[in-house]
Amino acid sequence: MQKITDKITIIFFLPITFLTIVFYGFNSAYYPYAQLEKLPDYYYSNIYNYRFLSRDALAWVFEQFNAVFINLNPTIKEYALHYGTPFYHSFFLFNAFFLVLTSFSLSEILALKIFAKSSEKAKLTIHILILLLISITSYVLTPYDSPALFLFAITLFFTLKYFEERKLQQLIIISALIFISTLNRETSSLNIAFLGALFLNKEILKKEKLQQFVKIIALPVFAFLLAYISVRVFIKTEEATISEGIYLVQNLTKPNNILGILFFIIFIRLTQKISSSKQNISKISAFLLLCMPYLLMILMVGILWEIRLFIPIIIGMILLSQMNFEEETKMD
Repeated sequence: MQKITDKITIIFFLPITFLTIVFYGFNSAYYPYAQLEKLPDYYYSNIYNYRFLSRDALAWVFEQFNAVFINLNPTIKEYALHYGTPFYHSFFLFNAFFLVLTSFSLSEILALKIFAKSSEKAKLTIHILILLLISITSYVLTPYDSPALFLFAITLFFTLKYFEERKLQQLIIISALIFISTLNRETSSLNIAFLGALFLNKEILKKEKLQQFVKIIALPVFAFLLAYISVRVFIKTEEATISEGIYLVQNLTKPNNILGILFFIIFIRLTQKISSSKQNISKISAFLLLCMPYLLMILMVGILWEIRLFIPIIIGMILLSQMNFEEETKMD
């Protein structure tokens, strides 16, 4: 059992350290964010209007931080301004808060019975790898990525609890979290894909098995569609759009975007290589199959150089590679 100091280190200090290095140690094409004085105007237009949850939360954090920053000691204030504006620092705190919550969620996930056969060293390695991946892909500053990853991780926790215990209240919690997640970002659909992958097997074409499968995913799918459609019905704005543009040609021709695709393919292969059994590889394949609508969407409207778009899927694959599937999934 981990010592309390080890747990605090992995849950709190490690993610803060990683994120600090990325925010204040790296320069990238997105560095001008460090010079912003407030939330950029485009946060209130286009697709951002449908992802208002984290945007408004960031605006609140910025207001609170700015009020404190004004009264700071001049020496401390001057030092802080050397590394970015108050808005940039508030963005860091916002992301750090959700990364710590994500780290806590991962700790709880890896403590579940389904990972009981994995060694503590393997779990620690997985935890660190996921935190590192999240941190180094944070060079694109959007208000919804960090909350989305936390919501993805906490929903995975309840999904695995449901897989172990099959309690209806857990499925209701999963659906509620998916509803909330969809108000933040559409990657909530990947939680449905993960849930489906756990229960998808070679007997799915049998009528009884298919009916059981549909019963399991019906409520989460309904929750996703309800949130997705509702924001598009009730948010009345001419500027809100489904996407910011079509980037299919750029994603298939530009070297940097092709590198993003290669990054994802490499991780598919790596998770297959570290899988505990053929059944783990089968579950990864099922997960990828159910993620295809999302993958096709980001191929069309995403910029694949921003490899953050692949991170939730990579997290899901890493976890699936290490789970203990002793026998074929039973849907009873």
